[in-house]
Amino acid sequence: MDDLIINSLVSFPVFRDIKDDATLSFLRSIPSKKFQTGQIIVSYKDQFRGVLFIKNGLVKMYKNGASGKESIIGLGNSGSTFAIESVINKAPYLNSIEALFDTEVYFLSHTELVGLFSSDKNLLFGFIKELCLEVNYVENRLNSLLNKKTSEQIAEVLITCAKAVNKEKDIIDIRVSEISKIIGTTNNYAHKIIKDLVRTSAIKMEGKKIRILNWNKLCSFAGTDINYV
Repeated sequence: MDDLIINSLVSFPVFRDIKDDATLSFLRSIPSKKFQTGQIIVSYKDQFRGVLFIKNGLVKMYKNGASGKESIIGLGNSGSTFAIESVINKAPYLNSIEALFDTEVYFLSHTELVGLFSSDKNLLFGFIKELCLEVNYVENRLNSLLNKKTSEQIAEVLITCAKAVNKEKDIIDIRVSEISKIIGTTNNYAHKIIKDLVRTSAIKMEGKKIRILNWNKLCSFAGTDINYV
């Protein structure tokens, strides 16, 4: 999914095997919706409006605990799919989703999806498979982060954010406080690690933005294979 170029809903893996011209035409006709940085796309327990397909940008999926503390479950970028379980379970949204950067999203409503399932019986099984893949992907990414030191986690979040926006520009517009929330550490410690990365010339601060100067150094700091980037 990392380098998937999205031109329409047809570009998403769950729809790749559809052959029916009418169905393909319908999927291509669905417009995307734009959300600005910090805008809530859906909220926990909101009435289900549709499965979310991320065209571009970066989102975070999270829940607020009883104390109101935010717990980030995962990140999603171009090619990611969210809320498939709400279609299958006929349930409200189970998590909140917020745009970390300017993001474009496709929505497919329950009615639209049921119509698609009726015209192509294999599509439902494809959605169930995609749900399993998404759950597995989120678990693997969370495990990857949890098994790393906090400093490595911060570097990996920078890599994920940069990939989601535009790798060629190497510019990340994200607050350090947002990074600390994603990782679950303090702002002071996140600032310390950012300064360490600046000292190694892996990144450079440009106002409130971060520029990646050396992908090899950043990946080495994160303990991530450069081929992942």
